[in-house]
Amino acid sequence: MEKEATTQLVQLAVAAGFTAIDTANQLIHYQEALVGEALLALARQEVSRDRLFLSNQVYANEWPGPSYPYDASANLTTQVTQSFDSSLAHLHTEYLDSYVLHGPYQRQGLGGADWEVWATIEGLYQSGRTKMIGISNVTAGQLTQLCAQAAVKPMVGTKPLLCRTRMGQRSAGDLPGPWDHLSRLFAVDCQSRSLC
Repeated sequence: MEKEATTQLVQLAVAAGFTAIDTANQLIHYQEALVGEALLALARQEVSRDRLFLSNQVYANEWPGPSYPYDASANLTTQVTQSFDSSLAHLHTEYLDSYVLHGPYQRQGLGGADWEVWATIEGLYQSGRTKMIGISNVTAGQLTQLCAQAAVKPMVGTKPLLCRTRMGQRSAGDLPGPWDHLSRLFAVDCQSRSLC
């Protein structure tokens, strides 16, 4: 029932003052196109796109079921690009405010697949199609490796990871509940626009 009510719930949330919308192109759990319908309705109510913060994520390594938003036989670069393009189409927008890699392929370290996916995400950022890029579900070692070797450092993170704030080191676990999407997405070290 929640999926079917997505359009109405997004409109109600924005009317109540929420401006951050976190979604995913993952049909088993979400109906991203219904978020897009809400965005169209909000535009008709003169809620401009620049008043909203749209966050999305790519599940490069764990798509459940047969409903891939990309050609599953394509290379990873194509898969990420197709997923991103599909999200823009669903959301009726030309850009995202944040695009997050949901998690690496490996439990420890980063492998070739992770670097290919990250390079594609970096390209989306460099093209201006997303304003920030980030990472989720990484170990401290993976985040350290990404920060040391990435051409574009992650700018946002979602639980669980450690973040650096102006107040020093802080665990993301200190933030409110794990399903509170507004608390799950947070920018850190805003002056350098980097988690690293």
